[in-house]
Amino acid sequence: MVGRVTDENVFQLRLNELFSGSDRRLTNVAVAQGLLARGCRISTAYLSQLRHGARSNPSDEVVSALADYFDVPLGYFFTIPWSGDRARVHDEDAEIVDHLADQELRQLLRAANGLPATSLELLSNLAAALCISENHRKTPTRTQRPTPGRPKPAPRPRRNNPTDVI
Repeated sequence: MVGRVTDENVFQLRLNELFSGSDRRLTNVAVAQGLLARGCRISTAYLSQLRHGARSNPSDEVVSALADYFDVPLGYFFTIPWSGDRARVHDEDAEIVDHLADQELRQLLRAANGLPATSLELLSNLAAALCISENHRKTPTRTQRPTPGRPKPAPRPRRNNPTDVI
């Protein structure tokens, strides 16, 4: 699942922001046609229900198509826009980062602090991809390392052919 609406009005609010923030006057018909061009069949009535809050839990397919149509990240529809003092929060976050013991992590978080949401999402996706890549290396992971004082298990003989007998 791409996301879940936690506040019934969040999806409605965010969808309507996209309609009103567009350079051209968008209609439900135009957006429904744009979604259909992306392979997502949605009726103008259902889109209207989403915009008015009569429906609030669209399918992953609809959310993905809307995100693609409006060129926003999937999570856009599930986050409440924040209007607080960003400079104060930036400073508070920097203070927390300064107390971390790991120097490399401190450098990374300092560089990321204050980036726009789209850049943070990109950084997060990159970190997730790196984690996957690192876990697929041939080096033993923490759970695979032999415990000190215990003998390593004996290597198993390899079979070259399924008909070979060991």
